Amino acid sequence: MDVDFLFSVVMPVYNREKYLEDAIKSVLYQSCGISKIEIIMIDDGSTDGSGEICDKYQRKYPDHIKVVHQDNQGAAFARKKGVELASGKWINFLDSDDKLAKNVFHEVERFIRKHDKETDVIAFPVYFFGTRKGAHLLNYKFEQGSRVVDLEEEWQNPQLFINSAVMRAEVAKRVSFKDPVDIPTNEDAREMLRVLLEKKTLGLLSTTKYLYRRHEDTLVSNSKGNPKWYTDNLEQFSQYIMDYSYEKCGYVPKFVQFTVMYEFQWRLRQSKITENTLTQEEAEKYKQKLLSLCDRIDADVIYAQKQLWREQKSYLLYRRMGEYPHIAYDEEQNPIFEFGNLGVGNTINNTPVHLSFAELKNDVLTLEGWCSHYLYETQELPPLFLEIDGELHEVRVEEIPSGPHCLGENLYQKYSFYVQLPLKGRRKHRIKFILDFGGTKIQTEKLALGQFFPLDSHCRYSYKKYKNWILQKKDGELIVQKNTICLFHEIAYLLGIFVRNQRGSKKAILVRLLYGILSVLPHKEIWMVSDRILKADDNGEAFFKYLMDKKPKDLKVYFVISKNCADYERIKKIGPAVNTFSIKHRILHLLSTYNISSQGEKIVQHPFHGYEKAYRSLNLPRFVFLQHGVIKDDLSDWLNRRNKNLFGFITTSQREYDSIINGDYDYTEKQVWLTGLCRYDNLEDRREKIVAIVPTWRSYLLKGLNQFTGLHALKLGYLDSDFFQFYNRLINDKQLIETLKQFGYRLRFVPHPLMQPFINSFDKNDYVEFACADDSYRELFAKGSLLVTDYSSTAFDFAYLNKPVVYCQFDKEVFFGGNHTYKKGYFDYEKDGFGEVEYTLEATVDRIIEYVQNDCRMKPEYQKRVDETFAFHDKNNCERVYQKLLEMKSEI
Repeated sequence: MDVDFLFSVVMPVYNREKYLEDAIKSVLYQSCGISKIEIIMIDDGSTDGSGEICDKYQRKYPDHIKVVHQDNQGAAFARKKGVELASGKWINFLDSDDKLAKNVFHEVERFIRKHDKETDVIAFPVYFFGTRKGAHLLNYKFEQGSRVVDLEEEWQNPQLFINSAVMRAEVAKRVSFKDPVDIPTNEDAREMLRVLLEKKTLGLLSTTKYLYRRHEDTLVSNSKGNPKWYTDNLEQFSQYIMDYSYEKCGYVPKFVQFTVMYEFQWRLRQSKITENTLTQEEAEKYKQKLLSLCDRIDADVIYAQKQLWREQKSYLLYRRMGEYPHIAYDEEQNPIFEFGNLGVGNTINNTPVHLSFAELKNDVLTLEGWCSHYLYETQELPPLFLEIDGELHEVRVEEIPSGPHCLGENLYQKYSFYVQLPLKGRRKHRIKFILDFGGTKIQTEKLALGQFFPLDSHCRYSYKKYKNWILQKKDGELIVQKNTICLFHEIAYLLGIFVRNQRGSKKAILVRLLYGILSVLPHKEIWMVSDRILKADDNGEAFFKYLMDKKPKDLKVYFVISKNCADYERIKKIGPAVNTFSIKHRILHLLSTYNISSQGEKIVQHPFHGYEKAYRSLNLPRFVFLQHGVIKDDLSDWLNRRNKNLFGFITTSQREYDSIINGDYDYTEKQVWLTGLCRYDNLEDRREKIVAIVPTWRSYLLKGLNQFTGLHALKLGYLDSDFFQFYNRLINDKQLIETLKQFGYRLRFVPHPLMQPFINSFDKNDYVEFACADDSYRELFAKGSLLVTDYSSTAFDFAYLNKPVVYCQFDKEVFFGGNHTYKKGYFDYEKDGFGEVEYTLEATVDRIIEYVQNDCRMKPEYQKRVDETFAFHDKNNCERVYQKLLEMKSEI
């Protein structure tokens, strides 16, 4: 029957079987009833059960639901079709995995009665659910309540989303959705702006909400690997809408500029373009295109962006206005950086000084940290001063190497400071930080505390006890007091945590109370040892077994591992095992002298979830990194001192040791120990006719680290990746398999533990053994005769046993191009590797066959490299690590 609908809900549907019914029901069960609403579902070629769900609800509500099935053409074409079919006066575009609040259309109808002639678009706030909860950044525009805004006057109120709004159907049909585009993001924002340009007003409805389901990956982050995001998106959204606006209005309204600039924020925050997405020429063309479009944005619009760093605003304003910032003063006489009559962010006295480390020994306070300054102000590092009890002291600073901050550009320079302050003559010292800007000295009011600074930046009552001293931060100062009563400080801090009521705060209060009691009770010294959460069989287990055999009388040692993994019972036979993240684990962690692990992830170093800052001021154990392989590449971005603060850093070869001491890791000889890997003490040569294929992981194929397992999920496109395609073809190569059969060899496929959960995606054949997560690497090293790997440090284990290695580096440019965590280091695989480096599947197969035909013997040239690589060839690596730990206890 013919029904006059007030609202049409257009819903593009593509493979959303899991969430689709929730979306449909959120419309059907609106508080205003279904009588005024129609739903138009465009099944855009779904390959799951989404199409059937659409049909089921259409049969149930034939007067209110229309369904169109079409070949996959993308959301823009689906919306275009939906607009053509819509018979309602107002259209909403609900995504098929989101939901509408129950009162949306009731509240919209009330708003229409009051403001029908004033606007063509009525927007409502966006709230996340799913893997992320909370309000969207742009919800600030609803703070003044429901109203209609003049976008020419209040241009800082962008409406990007077409789904969190309703638009007048007559206008949408007339001016929008005429030529839908296939771009990764913002195709809906383009259509929204075309409608908004008709009246240049926007209705804001604050009394309802749009519920946006957040998945593990955001569309923007996924899009950065799509060339269209850099090319088509920039042209068909950003440039298009500015040109369209100019043709329509004779100028580009500021609300259009602001919307475009808001989208540019995510581009400008990208330090560099994702490797192998664009050619070098394309990347440079994209950068110049983006900056030229930024030059079309008015200076006050750039200044108004809330998510851009001050340095990024300054860079763009400098390009836009052609002048350097100068120091001026606002109405309250606060110093600010100014371009013309525009500031560039917070006042200068809010320029942060970053405090990374603090130590207080023998009445000497040691502070380490860093600051930054604009590169285009001066190439010289600016002076830094400390004011201590009213006296000014200049501090020596040094440049810190830092990567690009914006599309390959360095927008600022970091410089570090290290200062030792004797605490004499007073019971209380006040320390202020003074920054020098072109001769103008200004005290900073902002001290940014790094993850290893022993104070909680969220609570003013946080304190750190050092024998006879207490360290605190009050506003922009550090306070050091002598002989104060700790109990009063602890009570105040616990009350502060309770009042803040952050996630995990109640547990933090309980743990601090338990620690306060247990730490004063007599107990043996405690060391914690671990490997992965769900697997042992690495340097941690080797060292733990050594400690149990040695049985030091005054020492209690525990191995941390999940009781849900296969290795748990085996470890219990060696010595005391503690279930990961249990209360016992966390309490023992706080009471331990050392936390010793082969893994460097944050969850191993700091196993507390929730209010983590509450634990910083406690006597956390010193973290000793046993490593899970020999470092041959540059891992300084991950393992540098500001990111990990390793107390002990185990190395195996002299060149590895030198690369860390002389690299950008920021460690000294005190922290880096040349001892050899603990597991090498247990390596055996019991070779069988096994060819082991052991590729390392690829960070750019993984997402969503699970904090409780240490495992990741796969990103879309994994099955099409070069990584999967190469290894799937290699393990199924007919010529290789026939040769292995002929010479009596078996093939064993052992992906990295982070890739192990996805091993079933590979095609299986009867001749390849697929390793499982519980298999022992030590057994693999013992029984294997030939290792085939790409970049894995397992090559060092095989080489240590004088077994040959073949490297297959088919994706070398991608791997070392910035997509993975590795950067090329001192180790040259061609010159330093323990076997040939091949770059194609065919060459890899030929090389494996060559070794198999020659009984997998290591060639003399590679044997020579082995002899020159390892610092030790004995079975005393664990002993050297143990003696180093005893020696370093005097530093604690």
